[in-house]
Amino acid sequence: MSGVKNKVRVFADSHIGRVRDENQDAYSVCTVHGGTLAVVCDGMGGAAGGRVAADVACETFCRRFSSVYDDIMSGEYADFDLHRLYSDAVYAANQAVFERAVTTPALQGMGTTLAAAYLRDDRLYVANVGDSRVYLYHAGKLTRVSHDDSLVQQMIDAGRLTEDEAWESDQRHLLTRALGTTPYVECGFYVAEISVGDTFLVCSDGLTAHYRDDELANVLSSVVEPAMLTKCLIDGACSRGGRDNVTVVCLHID
Repeated sequence: MSGVKNKVRVFADSHIGRVRDENQDAYSVCTVHGGTLAVVCDGMGGAAGGRVAADVACETFCRRFSSVYDDIMSGEYADFDLHRLYSDAVYAANQAVFERAVTTPALQGMGTTLAAAYLRDDRLYVANVGDSRVYLYHAGKLTRVSHDDSLVQQMIDAGRLTEDEAWESDQRHLLTRALGTTPYVECGFYVAEISVGDTFLVCSDGLTAHYRDDELANVLSSVVEPAMLTKCLIDGACSRGGRDNVTVVCLHID
């Protein structure tokens, strides 16, 4: 499918869940130079801070990604690649949240996760900070494209925890990286090949707190119409307790 312009259908929604008093997730979907950019942020840090952090990060990231891409296309930054572009946009978003936090006493300590997926031609370019995730569903198989920045993921990577043990851990929510908590943060970067019929999910941990990966795969295999997938997943997370805000962006390739 390289070089072919395929149709991308986008379905997105966010829900407060059944426990929280406020929805501190934010998301955005926009078109950037013929590609589709989807971003999900999950804020943290007190009554007001989480929502502010998520909103500021999401808006700043998208604006910077688009503006730097404009410079790339004009030739001003001809040597830029998508990894560097993502790093630049993450840096801008991190600075915006961090500076807002240090200059506003009521917002000190706030931060946010970020998961971004840019779909263009035959590839999906992914960046993440924290534990919001990007998944690829291809030919009946679900693959986690992003990699969590969390304590339990570190322990899994080191062979100290199994996936089952991590699922049961009361430390699942502890992050090793987040936007806005330090002056500088690195992002993970990943690339996935795409095909007609593929579905991508960009989601906050309000979804994955209630669904193991195999359970997500079962939902994706059972929902025939992609337009129903977002609602089905969010409703499912809420029916399983809805302990957090839940945000899901679904990108389907026709």
